[in-house]
Order: sequence, then structure tokens, then C-alpha cells
Amino acid sequence: MKNIRIVTEGQSETNFVNRVIVPYFAGRCTLIPITVVTKTDNRHGKTYKGGVGNYGQIRNTLVKTLANASKNKDSYVTTMFDFY
Repeated sequence: MKNIRIVTEGQSETNFVNRVIVPYFAGRCTLIPITVVTKTDNRHGKTYKGGVGNYGQIRNTLVKTLANASKNKDSYVTTMFDFY
């Protein structure tokens, strides 16, 4: 079964994937939403996601997602961002 990783901008896009797209593709493939990491606080061990401020934040998450997907031949990566 194919795995499709969907890099999302924030919680709204992740909710849309889980509520609308996942049920539509049920049984045909596995959809995995991944929200962009916008800030990492190493001092307190916290990771913040959503509310993208620049392309660098998107790029970091995409590079990690693509690296993980490349380990599996049946994995694909796409994105879901709104234009506001």
C-alpha cells in the first residue's frame, strides 16, 4: 500500500486532511499529515508547529520528510498550504 505524506502549514490543513481526504482514500493508500515545524526551543524541549513565517521553515520540514520517504519505495510527498 502506498504512503502519501502531506506536509501541511498548520492545524487547519492537518484537520482538513484527516477529516476530508483520509476517508476518501481509505483502503487505497495511507495518508500521513505532517505539520511544518516553525520553532524549536531546545532549552525547554518544546517544538512549535504551524503558522509558517518564511520558506526556510517549510524547507526544513520538507527536507526531513523527503529523506524519510526516500527510504520506502512506495512513499510520496505532497504539500497543502493556503495562500493568505
